[in-house]
Amino acid sequence: MKSFFCPIKISRIKIFSLILPVIILLFSKPAICQDFGSDIFKSEPHYEIPFGIIIGSVFLDHTVQKIARQNTNRTNDKVFEIDRYYGDRNITSAALLSLYGFSYIIGDENIKLASEQAMLSAVVSTVIVYGVKEAFGRSRPYRKEGHLHFKPFSFKESRRSLPSGHAAVTFAISTVFADKIDNVFWKSFWYGGAVAVSAARIYKNDHWFSDVIAGGALGWFVAKKTEQLLKNKKATPYIGMALENNAVLLGLRYEF
Repeated sequence: MKSFFCPIKISRIKIFSLILPVIILLFSKPAICQDFGSDIFKSEPHYEIPFGIIIGSVFLDHTVQKIARQNTNRTNDKVFEIDRYYGDRNITSAALLSLYGFSYIIGDENIKLASEQAMLSAVVSTVIVYGVKEAFGRSRPYRKEGHLHFKPFSFKESRRSLPSGHAAVTFAISTVFADKIDNVFWKSFWYGGAVAVSAARIYKNDHWFSDVIAGGALGWFVAKKTEQLLKNKKATPYIGMALENNAVLLGLRYEF
């Protein structure tokens, strides 16, 4: 049975025609906010900058991929194994839950709040990422179909390139913890880890350069909005345990 959707190859001229309305909307966002009463972008200026970077990064996809392919060696193979740990669904979730439990043991409210915010940011980023991945259906680099090959809602892992989930989650978590201490070395540690994970995804030929840029920007944005929501008491986390059929269940719920 043939699929309803067909592959789409978009020229660079068409890309500009598609993104031009988005650029216009972004630069006119103050008027939009005033007309619709939305405060999403108020007090959060210059969100057009990440969008501009994402759009520009598309034109570097093949160049960055070529550089990555030319620098594969055993040393780099080991270095870029970082994405097997930081950003991995199971390991990262376990680490955040352990940190949350640790905050209860030592009674540290700051660690508790940071872990809550990190968990919320990671969950929201993951949900958004999966939706966007299916909507775009962008072909991963290893398929060798090019960076402008799309097949929306194909529900195949090989067509879930845009955006990078690893980049989104790691940048969401890193942004949360980096903002907790105003120290350049502390911030460099967290953002450096997220950048390393993003680079690993390109190195392993799982993502295009623009995929990780988009994922990183998404994770950063979600972390910032989560922090704002928690400060305004608009998002309340509930974490609890229950016993069912001789099994211990751990629940995590957020109300907005």
